[in-house]
Amino acid sequence: MRTISTAAVYLLLAAAAPSAGAAQLETLTLSDATELTYAIALPDGYDSAKTYPVLLALPPGPQTVNMVNAGLESYWEAEGTSRGFIVVSPAVPGTDLFFQGSEKYLPELMAYISQTYGVAGGKFDLAGVSNGGLSAFKVAVDNPDQFRSLTVIPGFPPSREVFGQLERLAGLTVSMFVGERDSGWLEPMTSTAEALRTAGTDVYMEVIPDNGHFVTDLSGPAAARIFDQIQR
Repeated sequence: MRTISTAAVYLLLAAAAPSAGAAQLETLTLSDATELTYAIALPDGYDSAKTYPVLLALPPGPQTVNMVNAGLESYWEAEGTSRGFIVVSPAVPGTDLFFQGSEKYLPELMAYISQTYGVAGGKFDLAGVSNGGLSAFKVAVDNPDQFRSLTVIPGFPPSREVFGQLERLAGLTVSMFVGERDSGWLEPMTSTAEALRTAGTDVYMEVIPDNGHFVTDLSGPAAARIFDQIQR
């Protein structure tokens, strides 16, 4: 299992991200009294009587609120809300990442979002960056019926156990992006894409030239390329 913890990567990610704009931080008290903080951004003209696609975006690095904001600003918020998505991005409530135990909290968050907002088709789109990409594979394998699509920038299954359950994702649309220079992640992502295709999954994988672990060429307005694949 490979995880990313290089401080320079996340300093770069945070430096590229201005302070959060329309996204608001909220805290949900879960049934076991855990307090889960998440950011939510609504599209312009949001109407509570309508349904919307909802993107659950899992943050990179230590998956703190700062990383939530960085991921939203780099990839998810502006392009997502402009396309009519509700974007939800949670932070881990402690130190366990969303593939190391904190993933157990996400079904309750999704149930709350489903009760509070109209989720189009009754399924979420799921995405993650780096450690969030590892988390996204774990969460999708655990709850495949909850999701329409899975997108990672980058990401792959965080364990052999999760890799061995990729057939559970056969009904999802999967998009995978990785920097050409991100050698430690390119190989396992390529293997993952091959396994998913063998299982009959609709997979799009793109290697971004001249990019490293933080895929700068897909940030900001270029995030349109990500959402084109989410909505394909």
